[in-house]
Amino acid sequence: MMKFISKFMLCTFALFLIFINYPFQAKAQNEIAIADSLARQTAEQIIKSGGNAVDAGVAALLTLAVVEPFSTGLGANATFLIFQKDSQFPIVIDSQGAAPLSIDPRLFYRAPGDFDFYTSTGKLAPCVPGILAGAEKAIKKYGALSWEAVAEPAIELAEKGFPASQPFHEMLVKFYDKIMGNSAAFSYFFPEWVPPETGTILTFPDLAGSLKKISERGSAVFYRGSLADRMSRYLQEEHSIIGATDFYNYSSEEKQALAIQFRDLKITAAPLPNVGGLTLLAMMKQMETTTTDSFAIDSGEDIAFFVENYQKAAALVGKFLSGKENISVVEQQAFLDAVKPSQKRKREIDQKFFAPLIFHEGQGAATIAIVDDGKNSVIINVSLNDYFGSKLMVERSGILFNNSMNSFAPLAGVPNSAKPGAKPYSWLTPVIVLQNNRPVLFLGANGASRNIITFARMIYYFHSNKTDPAELAKMPRFHFNLSKNLIEMESRFSAQAMEYLKNRGYDIELKTFYDIYFGNCQLIYWDETQHQYRAVNDVRREGVIYLNH
Repeated sequence: MMKFISKFMLCTFALFLIFINYPFQAKAQNEIAIADSLARQTAEQIIKSGGNAVDAGVAALLTLAVVEPFSTGLGANATFLIFQKDSQFPIVIDSQGAAPLSIDPRLFYRAPGDFDFYTSTGKLAPCVPGILAGAEKAIKKYGALSWEAVAEPAIELAEKGFPASQPFHEMLVKFYDKIMGNSAAFSYFFPEWVPPETGTILTFPDLAGSLKKISERGSAVFYRGSLADRMSRYLQEEHSIIGATDFYNYSSEEKQALAIQFRDLKITAAPLPNVGGLTLLAMMKQMETTTTDSFAIDSGEDIAFFVENYQKAAALVGKFLSGKENISVVEQQAFLDAVKPSQKRKREIDQKFFAPLIFHEGQGAATIAIVDDGKNSVIINVSLNDYFGSKLMVERSGILFNNSMNSFAPLAGVPNSAKPGAKPYSWLTPVIVLQNNRPVLFLGANGASRNIITFARMIYYFHSNKTDPAELAKMPRFHFNLSKNLIEMESRFSAQAMEYLKNRGYDIELKTFYDIYFGNCQLIYWDETQHQYRAVNDVRREGVIYLNH
């Protein structure tokens, strides 16, 4: 009898241990944060067919090239931030565009206005597109599927058709006149000469043909094969300075992510040319020992706190970049390691150091964030720079080129000036935040430098548990414009907050209530109460904040 009771007690104790530990086990799941629903469906489809987060991210990227060509395409550039389940640290695949090797920088800086004239649209505006080189490196090294598998959903949409989204319709209306300047782009987007209405079924057979070649032969066909030959001939006919050698010599780079310790969080971001990562991490490093307990979120004090720390971080980064070229990741990390937390709240900052950070910031970008059920994860920022990029398209290809030359500095002789083979700075800032070596927050947006304060606030308040990320995504947003020397802010802030800022000597420029100017933020976060990841999409793109669950 005693033996039976002992066994019963042991079994009961074992069941008790299982019961109390069960809620703390992470639930197997896939979480996907993408603004476009068709791209989200593609990512889900790829994971169900055996792909991982990286495969799904690349498939979604190609789908966006079909259904959201105002923000991305085969002629775009991208940054991949990848975290594998067995790794200790994210890696970066830098596939930002590179300036043509044959450019003469003097062409862009001969007289005031030349830079914007040559780099905004047309033949001299594109950098060599990097997106496909980066995507191939990502799926070959970190994916589980082939090019054929990840390209299939995008090819099917381009061939069989898809309904035009409201954002697509609105962008076609807004940029009708500018697209008209290129006959190939105009006939591609406006076959009936008018912008297609929302819900109109669109097909892009030319793009489907290009995607098929890539799915069969990989990115080599784009950089050294038949697509490269077609693009080179077309660009030469247009008297562009991108040639076959530029496509042939382009390669993406795998790099270590930059990282800082912020209390018990490790914040990681892409290094240069993503200047946004360097600035965000310097800003967070400064704020590590400060507290906002004495004032409320969205108050004037809250806004001033983040604006002043952003200004100080921008000045530090600008000073670090001044007079330097080809700065290694090791040097960038050493700079961040040397940044000290600051308790001072002063605005006396030498604004001359802002100069390396002042350049054209395009809005034509998209973000993809995915965590798969195996706990592999990726966040991708992709961009044409401006909406529809250079408005330059190769006939019968569906390949629309970026205008990333416009992201070089508008002045000669500064770190970000146009140079042969150089990559322009970018404010696009994919971020992964770790806690105990587990990703707990993924952030990305198309808001350029407007992302930095937004991300800093999200990370800061996520850590302090003042509110959950779904609410953080809905917070009113603001930004300090380095070139205009003023605070830009959504008009949802209180009159008291604005009055406080004016009394501190700030000039203010108001934007609309939920303004896309401040970015379309996509995020995934670890929900500690439910022990699972959750995805959040931005109200500024689709009109509502929603959770996948």
